[in-house]
This record gives sequence, C-alpha cells and structure tokens, in this order.
Amino acid sequence: MDGTAGNGGASAPRVCVYCSSHDGSPELGDLAYELGRGIAARGWHLVYGGGSAGLMGRVAEGAHSASGVVIGITLERTCSREGGAPVWADTTYVESVRERKERMETRSDAFVVLPGGLGTLEELLEILSLKQLRFHDRPVVLVNSGDYWAPLLAQLDRAVEHFGYLDVHGQCAVVPDFPSALAALDGRLPRAGAATLPRAREAEPGQATGTPARFDHVRLDVRDMVAAEAFYTRALGLSEVVRYDVADRLIVQLAADGTPPGVELWQEKGLDPAPHPTEHLAFAVPDVPSLVARVRVLGYRVLDEPFAVGAETVAFVADPDGHRIELNDFRGRP
Repeated sequence: MDGTAGNGGASAPRVCVYCSSHDGSPELGDLAYELGRGIAARGWHLVYGGGSAGLMGRVAEGAHSASGVVIGITLERTCSREGGAPVWADTTYVESVRERKERMETRSDAFVVLPGGLGTLEELLEILSLKQLRFHDRPVVLVNSGDYWAPLLAQLDRAVEHFGYLDVHGQCAVVPDFPSALAALDGRLPRAGAATLPRAREAEPGQATGTPARFDHVRLDVRDMVAAEAFYTRALGLSEVVRYDVADRLIVQLAADGTPPGVELWQEKGLDPAPHPTEHLAFAVPDVPSLVARVRVLGYRVLDEPFAVGAETVAFVADPDGHRIELNDFRGRP
C-alpha cells in the first residue's frame, strides 16, 4: 500500500500526463502549462513524473496555478536532473523506472501524452499495449502538436498493415492541441462535484449488501499462483476461465460465473513460491469489512482489522499458508 491520503481525497478523477523533462519549444511549454490549468479547472487531479524541469514542470505549474492537486511520482536517482520536486506537490519517491510507471498508471483514470523523448515514447507504447491487451479501458489522448507524432503514427499504421493487431486509432484519441485534449476527456471524466465512476464495480442490483461484487478486469503479478487462485475462488467466488503459458509466464484468468470482467494472474516461472516478509498480495474489493468477516470464517488470520487511509478502508489478513494479503477499496488503483 502506498499512502495517498495527502492527495486531497480519491473522489476526483486523476489525469496522468506523460511528457518530457526537457523544454522543447516555447509553444510546447505553453501547451503543457495550459493543459495543467485545464485539468485543475475541471477539478481533476494531475498525476505526472514529479519533476520541475521541462514540460513536466510546466504542466505541474499550470495545475498549481489553478489551485489543483498535483501528484508526482519521481525517481530518487534522477530527481535532481529533473529539477527537483515542487514543494507544493504531493510527491512519492520510488527506486526504479518500472515502479514509477506502475504507480503512475495505477493512480490514474485517464492518460494524456505530450511530445517527448524516449521515456515519453516508452510510456505511450506501454499504456497503449496494456489497453490493446485489455488490462485497462481508460481513455488515452495523444497530443500530436505540430504533427510531432506523425512518423510514429505512420509506423504504427504500417504495423497494422503487416500484422493487423494494433490499431492505435482504436486505442486512443489523436488531437492537435490542449483544448482538443481536454474536450476528449470531458466526455469520459466527470467534473468536480459530480459522482465519479469507481474503477471497481459496486454491487449489482439484487446483490446482497456486503457480498463481494464482480469487479473490472485486473492484472496481478503473483509469486504463488496456488495461493492467489485459492483466495479468489474461496473468498470472492470466482472460477477459472482459461489457463495458458506465454513465454516465461503462467497466466490464469478467473471471473464470476465464468464471465468477464474478472482477474488475470501472472506468475513468472522458476520463482520460489515461498512468501517473503516484505511482500504481499493486494486485492481491491467493494466492501473490506464484510470480506474480512468472510475470510475469517474461511480460516484466514486477521493481521490488521479494517482501518481508514484517507477516504479508503484497508485491512491485512493471512491465508492458511501464511501469505500476507492486503484488502482495500481504493478507487484509484486496481
């Protein structure tokens, strides 16, 4: 669990902006600034790479100028090269690029990609790949200012011609400027004060109060596939849909009544399944107290009774084999 209680609450949608820590042109700097202002003006929270330099700094300054919430995810080793973290931002420091990308992705409800270099390109392709593989269905907006991304779009169209599996235009909105980017999100995200759509689904009509509901498709990397499957089948009542091998991973998909949405578990082959003291499984559920009561009856040991983290509820339990499991009702992460 990464504490997010200082972000001003999880009720407002969060928009992740991928962009460069370099300046580019003055026009791009202005675009980033106005995009940040537009995000904050709508009551949305900004998630970005955490630096003060380049387009990163400009988008953060824009959001801050409109009294917006700015959430930065930055690397300890590169923070100084990116201008340092603004003192007014809610900044989390991580150790690896992979963790940085993962936290930015799991904290966000939508993604806007500005012109940038290798890092921005990698983030763009990864978030599109995840959407293509149905790990998420959140809006992605590519700002093609001055046709900056035109060569990449042409190459992706060429890939479609050859392989036919990645239609970038079906995975994201390609727009020329910041007003168009904001307009593309206006239809997908509510403004401040409006009810937000939770990332995990609420109980369906007719479902008993406190019963774990079906939830949106979630991918989880697990060390012990047997323990993870046992939790989902026993505690949440899911059943296996499909099991298959991909390269060096075993993948198992489970869902309620055999019908998606559900969960996809990934296990890297060759890992020691024994639990480590510092790692745990984390599952998002609609009703933490009810699920704690349910797994207690199933023989799970309650390590920490449900407690509040900002507007969310968290609990820790251990399954009969000793695996530590975090239960949360976070809406900003899977």
